[in-house]
Amino acid sequence: MTDHNNIKGVVPFFKQCKESNIKPIIGVELDVYNGEAFSGRITLLAKNKIGYKNIVKLVSMARTKEALSFNGMPRTQTGSLNQYSAGLICLVGDVRSQIFFSSYINPEMAYESDSIDDCKSLIRKDWKQCVTKVIADLSKIYENGKYIIYGISLSWQALIKSISKPIEARHIHTAPSSLIKLRCA
Repeated sequence: MTDHNNIKGVVPFFKQCKESNIKPIIGVELDVYNGEAFSGRITLLAKNKIGYKNIVKLVSMARTKEALSFNGMPRTQTGSLNQYSAGLICLVGDVRSQIFFSSYINPEMAYESDSIDDCKSLIRKDWKQCVTKVIADLSKIYENGKYIIYGISLSWQALIKSISKPIEARHIHTAPSSLIKLRCA
């Protein structure tokens, strides 16, 4: 389970999993900033107690008065990711991720668009180099890439697969729980 910029649902989720004899996977989805510029979103999953403690620390830092002063929203600075990366698995690849934001000339317009052709027209000419740099930077933070797994939304799969083969990225498919509920109803 991952909450966006908080971990408020962890305790009830953990209790429910334990009652159901299920091993809980706890994480957080963070909005990452480089100074005042939004650089994208990542999802972090705790591999162990150290990872959970680092998630707690990152969420706490993102919710300080200073972090909230820019626009009232929690913000995680890129430098914090370096300092608190132990015990974490990093998922990137959803449509608000650092990969997405580095690939488009106008990521907000691409995000809002319902047209595949419009999205294709907004892709940067050097998108592969930009995405490769994001992946390389994250690989340095998360144990030299050993534990990075790329969460790829279905719409992104073809684009990312074309560059992830050379770096041996593993893929998982993710979806917001609201979509899962709709599909299962």
